[in-house]
Amino acid sequence: MAFQGLNEIRIIGFVSADPEGRATQSGKAVVNFSIPTVRKWGDKDVTDWHRFVAWGKLAEIVCTYVHKGSLLCVTGALTTRMWEDKNKVKHYQAEILASNILMLPGGKKKAEEAEVEPKQDVPF
Repeated sequence: MAFQGLNEIRIIGFVSADPEGRATQSGKAVVNFSIPTVRKWGDKDVTDWHRFVAWGKLAEIVCTYVHKGSLLCVTGALTTRMWEDKNKVKHYQAEILASNILMLPGGKKKAEEAEVEPKQDVPF
């Protein structure tokens, strides 16, 4: 079999807004979220916005545990969707189909999920 190429992207960054989860008509979970990254372009900082989609059990996990400010390492494949609107105008959307998400320490937690610091020394 000939080499078919490699389509893998890994982005590390903070989630920009609470993920938007929903279910398809068949009941399959799907979620969208975005992570910005900053890169240098000459002497300027340029922000790139990366749009992610996750399906099934991974989408359910994202909806439950990921919030605005969560620090994630997301691995996936770059995809491009195409659709036509009611005026027959074609639209294209590049997004990353997430296959693995690692929640990293250092992200901001929602206030109601903030951990309370123990008042005594813990022996471990």
